[in-house]
Amino acid sequence: MGFLLRVALFAAIVYYAYRWFTQNKLLNRPRRPRVGKRQKDSNAQPPLFDPRDVEDIDYREVKPGKPDQNE
Repeated sequence: MGFLLRVALFAAIVYYAYRWFTQNKLLNRPRRPRVGKRQKDSNAQPPLFDPRDVEDIDYREVKPGKPDQNE
């Protein structure tokens, strides 16, 4: 019984330490960019959806049976 208790306590300490490290972003810190080298992504693609391309949309409710008031 004491052995299982020690294993459970150790596992809990490891689990909460891992959660603390990941929440504080100590493990996955971004690397510093190299100075003097241009970084070019050869597989760069334009975004799939650009909100600037959307025209003004009239979201007013259209009642059935009535003609459109805008025309």
